[in-house]
Amino acid sequence: GTDEAWCNIVPVEYHLFPDGQTGEKTITIPDYDPRTRPWYQEAVQAKKPVWTPIYMWLEGIVSIDAVRPVYSDTGELLGVMDTALTLSGISDFLQKIEISPHGQAFIIEKSGVLVASSTVREPYVNENGTLVRLSASACKDPVIQRTSHYLLEHLGNQTIISSKQFQCDYGGTRQLVQISPYQDQYGLDWLIVVVIPESDIMGSIYAHNQITFIFLICAIIGTI
Repeated sequence: GTDEAWCNIVPVEYHLFPDGQTGEKTITIPDYDPRTRPWYQEAVQAKKPVWTPIYMWLEGIVSIDAVRPVYSDTGELLGVMDTALTLSGISDFLQKIEISPHGQAFIIEKSGVLVASSTVREPYVNENGTLVRLSASACKDPVIQRTSHYLLEHLGNQTIISSKQFQCDYGGTRQLVQISPYQDQYGLDWLIVVVIPESDIMGSIYAHNQITFIFLICAIIGTI
């Protein structure tokens, strides 16, 4: 369309209820031109389905988007399809995973920058409209920080092509760590880290042994 047509676009966002009904209007952005946005430009440049780099929306939300350019039969660009995945949404998902009583999970890029975490909902800072990503080794969460330091010290710049398990001690507490690479054909290249205190596992074993012992005593008493 013409530039005038693009300038008349006014994106509006509403709360959506489970039954599909729209609720309160939450966001209105006047004079919005999608062609200037990172998600649109990434799709046009790639000319194929791809993930965008992590970027910040005009309203301050941070996401990574799955985008796909759409062309006519003659090869003319008709538009771009976009599905956003917010970093806070990924963190919320990680938080809901039942790992262990004190276990946690986080995702980092190969550069060491934090993507999402089960303990840090927004792993970034908005400085006057500029997105500042946080390094996992500088994270305020002590487990993420110490685990990242350990990975950097022992694995360095090694290419991780399969899952690795190891143990490390934090202040006298042993942690069991697994790091797994995740890649796809659309550009994702992440490392997924799961950290579980050894006490969580030993606690489960101890509780299981107690239950077994109680059943054993009951069986002996029943036999007698």
